Amino acid sequence: MLVSNKLSIRAALLLVVLIPTVFWVRRDWKQLRDAVEQHLVPVVFASTATYTDPIAFQAAIGGLGTPTVIDFEDIDASPLNNSIVGRVPFDETTYADKGITFSNPNGFFLYIAPGGLFWNASNSLSVSNFPFEGGSDTDDDLVVTLNPPAVAVGFTLVDNGSHAGDEFVQFIDSDGGVVQQVSLPFDNTPFRAFIGVVSVERPIASINIVERANDGDDVDYDDFIFIPADKVTICHKPGTPAQKILVIPVKALKGHLGHGDTLLDACGACGSVLFEDDFEAGDLHDKWTTGGTCQPDSIVVTNGRVRATQNCNFIETRAAFCGDLQIEVDVEKEAARPFSCFDFYVELRALGATGAVLFDTFGTDGIGIGAPAFSVCGRQFTLPGNAPNRGKATLTYAGGRARFSFTNEGGQSLVTNEVGFPSPIGATAIRIWLAGYPDSPRFVDNVRVLRP
Repeated sequence: MLVSNKLSIRAALLLVVLIPTVFWVRRDWKQLRDAVEQHLVPVVFASTATYTDPIAFQAAIGGLGTPTVIDFEDIDASPLNNSIVGRVPFDETTYADKGITFSNPNGFFLYIAPGGLFWNASNSLSVSNFPFEGGSDTDDDLVVTLNPPAVAVGFTLVDNGSHAGDEFVQFIDSDGGVVQQVSLPFDNTPFRAFIGVVSVERPIASINIVERANDGDDVDYDDFIFIPADKVTICHKPGTPAQKILVIPVKALKGHLGHGDTLLDACGACGSVLFEDDFEAGDLHDKWTTGGTCQPDSIVVTNGRVRATQNCNFIETRAAFCGDLQIEVDVEKEAARPFSCFDFYVELRALGATGAVLFDTFGTDGIGIGAPAFSVCGRQFTLPGNAPNRGKATLTYAGGRARFSFTNEGGQSLVTNEVGFPSPIGATAIRIWLAGYPDSPRFVDNVRVLRP
């Protein structure tokens, strides 16, 4: 579970794009929370969608409003033992001021089970007996009421051992209609499973959890995360000169979507151009950091271009980007002095995915792709090196695979094979390396980051 002062942040990790199931451990909450705090991982979703894979939390809620997390960590659950004996029942209205209350429809008391038990990594909400306590195996039905209703809500089930057909979760709107009914999910990690729903057009007013008695388990609940229905951020008139981000009431969303507006994309961006810089504005250090590794930083902007006169110099975006990306960079090498395996690298820092351009080596120009930087050589794909040493380099990352291409000023092109990467990209800065010399500088211009 997370530490107790994170109610407005961690929920932004919920309910986003549905992707294949992967293992999840609780320490990932901190990584995801940190990403949200840096505004690096926002969101897109259908009007109603169900999720059982918490890795999907890596995209943030974006414009759906301020999230709330109820994790019960602010409640003293001592002593650390596996029994409700001697414990004071949980007050079902404890979090009413945050918009959520809990109850058992059959009148059983609720308790807070302490974190630190073998089955319970953190405080959780228990209906009557704790899991593994022994004694009566009561039903663990739970009714969760949300006031105001929420456009996104999810929670964790603890020790859900059975999956009978008459056990399920209903997400219910303000009119009492069932927005979604789903079976109890299977564990993502030992003793932990997740279920959540995003329903923008029919906000969720209550959750009805039906769990059988005498089925060999006692289920607990944890990490309730919800976004109260209020306002939503949209991309207004995307792809036009009038494109802009607007915040509108949720009730107006359907009309806006009907005339071509969209929700923010999977990274909270509006439109297809995420970043561009032609280095004409004199604001290099507002958008980029610069540095040198094997030699001192020599980066300057000259006549609207970045110039490096030392090896291993770089510029790196201050912004970070997520999702599928295409990075376009105009590059030029003056004179013919070579440096090892590259004149330019274009690197996705979070993955190490790197494309290399190498001019005038063994009579050829070449490119390469791999990871990390400095292990990649621009000799994998070559063409005769008699063309001008300038052109456009493009690194494309999509669907867990990357490729690199270069087109010189004469129109000749090289393209690498695609290379797979084992981890999905979260958020990444973009670093461009320049291997310059005082008598053979390297130049970069017209950097663009796009959706491929």
